[in-house]
Amino acid sequence: MWYLLRMTPQTSEPKDWWAPRGWAEEQALRVAQEVRRLRGSRSAQWLAGETKQCGHEVTRSVIADLENGRRRYVTTAELTVLAAALQTAPIALLFPAPLDEQVWALPRLKMTRFMAAEEFCGNASGLASADNMAALQLARDIAAAKGTQRALLMALDELGGHPANVVKTIRAELEQTARRIEKLEAERDGG
Repeated sequence: MWYLLRMTPQTSEPKDWWAPRGWAEEQALRVAQEVRRLRGSRSAQWLAGETKQCGHEVTRSVIADLENGRRRYVTTAELTVLAAALQTAPIALLFPAPLDEQVWALPRLKMTRFMAAEEFCGNASGLASADNMAALQLARDIAAAKGTQRALLMALDELGGHPANVVKTIRAELEQTARRIEKLEAERDGG
């Protein structure tokens, strides 16, 4: 025969991971390892289909190339859609557990994965004063207050025949929450 086909058995066991050649590739390796772990025994084609349903397909070949080291980077679009397809957060792909393990958060800054994730998300104290971070914190505060408001309204709805003082307390909390939301939204809108 003038050609020879070599068949190798496919296994769901993770192979030896490729060695990153620097900080940027270390980031991609962590993502690749976590993508592989989360997809489990499901195929790269399955994951590609899931990303397509999310609105931005990451092809099977890109997923395979990332996992085996032929591709040593991940775009933010890919990170976001892979996380959605795997029903996790992008930050959980970039800094997966164990969170107490040391990683290079930046090329010259090593810290735990937890602290690196906090820095990345802007939750670290040093970033809180930046304008865009202040706007994000304000949005979080508004969302939390609206969640409290919804919970109080549901509680009021369910009380029915409960004593008037309980209803009165919940209504007072509801009014206080509504004032907090108004104040936060005015602050957000520059007023």
